[in-house]
Amino acid sequence: MAIKRAFAILALATFVSGTVHAEPASPGVTPVTTHPLRAAIARQREPLRPAASSHQRGTAPRKRYSTPTKVTAGVALGIAGFLVGTLATFGVQSAIGGPGGETTVLAGGVVGAGAGVTLGVWLASR
Repeated sequence: MAIKRAFAILALATFVSGTVHAEPASPGVTPVTTHPLRAAIARQREPLRPAASSHQRGTAPRKRYSTPTKVTAGVALGIAGFLVGTLATFGVQSAIGGPGGETTVLAGGVVGAGAGVTLGVWLASR
């Protein structure tokens, strides 16, 4: 345990020492660094550049969700919903000891499957 603690303290001290002693970027010179934190500190010290106009920025193509994606999501979440609905109905029936049996449990599964399909298609179309 003491070795792990000593190693953690040494690693933390090395990390902090490397970040505290990072040299500021000279104006007009881009520093070549391999340490990501040093690169972030150097970027913060650079002057702000004006944002590019809208016609200079490339607009990303709109992501389209096809019917097969919606069907796949609907089927996957429908199966999961059926299992969850069946188990939930079985648990409730066992807890309350009410009348019913296979039919009630399967009805809960069908309700869960419908909810799962609806959720899957809705999520895939977003």
